[in-house]
This record gives sequence, structure tokens and C-alpha cells, in this order.
Amino acid sequence: MIQVNEIYVFASIFSFLISILLVVAIWKIAKLYVSKIKLQKEFQEKMQRAILEAQEKEREELSNNLHDDFGPQLGIILNQIQPVRNEHDSYTFTREQVEKIAEKVYDLSADIRNYSSLIFPSQIKKLGLLKSIESNFRDLASERLQVDFYSEIEEKIPFALLDELSIFRAVSEAMNNIVNHSCPGKMECMIQIENKKLSITLTHDGSHFSHDEFMEEARKGQGKGCSSMLNRILIVGGVITIEHVFNKLTCINFLIPLPKNDSSN
Repeated sequence: MIQVNEIYVFASIFSFLISILLVVAIWKIAKLYVSKIKLQKEFQEKMQRAILEAQEKEREELSNNLHDDFGPQLGIILNQIQPVRNEHDSYTFTREQVEKIAEKVYDLSADIRNYSSLIFPSQIKKLGLLKSIESNFRDLASERLQVDFYSEIEEKIPFALLDELSIFRAVSEAMNNIVNHSCPGKMECMIQIENKKLSITLTHDGSHFSHDEFMEEARKGQGKGCSSMLNRILIVGGVITIEHVFNKLTCINFLIPLPKNDSSN
């Protein structure tokens, strides 16, 4: 009888200990879950704040450029078209004066188009995302830079307009960074579909910029537009990776999920 009671006591203690362990385990799991949710919320808030800061920075930069570029150019044109009065009380311009004025007006018109494209790239609506990327990429060609473009996609992918703008601006930022900071002699753009995702790869033979360096720049939110580029791709559920090939080439890859209603292979 005593042995039965002892077994019962030991069983009760064991059951009690197991219950305590289960409670502790559940508490730790709940704590980890709450911590994860908190970190996710903090990350989302940080990304949203970074996006707003990037937008305000773009607007401030655009405002300053409009003031610094257009103001002086308009002043020069205004000065050049001030009427030159002759002895007959009429106004005349020489051929050279007219050519100089026309050149200034042409330059100003080109600048206005460029700024308009920065605010809202009209080719997105006209050409679509992929053709717009191709157009911008081919425009980079020069005597110092050879560019090669490849695409396996013929049909337009039905991204929402805001998503197209985010992808377009991120890829354009990457192109400009490569040209301005890596100084390549050759650059390639490859666009294809991989596992129901849009893959855009920029490969160049310029100076290296590692994935860790990119993420650190994005985290700091300073210089080279890395933070803005990363945020735009995160908005559309994509990722950016940077790899080195044979220690000679650098590949920047944008991988973005296709829209759910897309029928591309």
C-alpha cells in the first residue's frame, strides 16, 4: 500500500514538473512570437519612414535643381532677347544671336523633359516597364561604355502602375550608380522569368561593390541611393542581390514576384 502511495506521489510530482515545463515553454514561445511581431513592426515602420525621407529628399533635390538650373538659363535667354534698337527705331537680331538663343531654348527644353521624366517617367505609360528599362539602358551607351541588352519576355507584364514606377526607379538608380561610381567599360542587362518571378540582372566589369556594402549603405540611408533602391524593391515584395563572378564581373539582380493575374511562363 505504501509503494502504491509513493508511486502516486512521484507521478503527481512528475506531472506537476511537466506542467511547469510546458508552461515555461509556452511562455518562451509566446515571448519569441511577440518579439518577432515587434521586430517586424519596427522594420516596417523604419522602411516606411525611410521611404518618406527618400521622397522628401527627392523633392528637395528637384526643387533646388529647378531653381538653380532653370533660373539662370531663363535669365540668359531673357538677356539675349532684349531688343536691339537701330536707327530706324526697329528691333533686329543677327543670325549668330538667333542661333545662340535657339541653342539655349533647345537646352532648356531638354532639361525640362529630363526633370519631367524624374517626376513621372512618361515612357512607363507609353512603352511599359520593360521597354522603358531597355530604352534607359541603351541610352547609357557611349564611346567609353558598351551596352548589351537581352530579354526573353515579349509580352507586357501587368504590374500595377505604382509597382512599375518603383521597379523602374530602382533599376534606373542602379544603372546610374554603376556608371557614376563603378566606371565600367562594358555593361549588360538581362531580363527573364525565373520561377514565376521577374529577374532583372545588371552585369558590369567596373569596380566592385559587394552585397554587404550595399546593405550597409542602405541601412545608413546615406549616399548612392541604396536605401531608396532597396525600399522600392521591398515595396513590391522583391529582393536585391549582388554577386561577383570570377572576381572580374559584378552582377546586380532584382527578383520581383509576378502579379497573380500574370500568365507568363
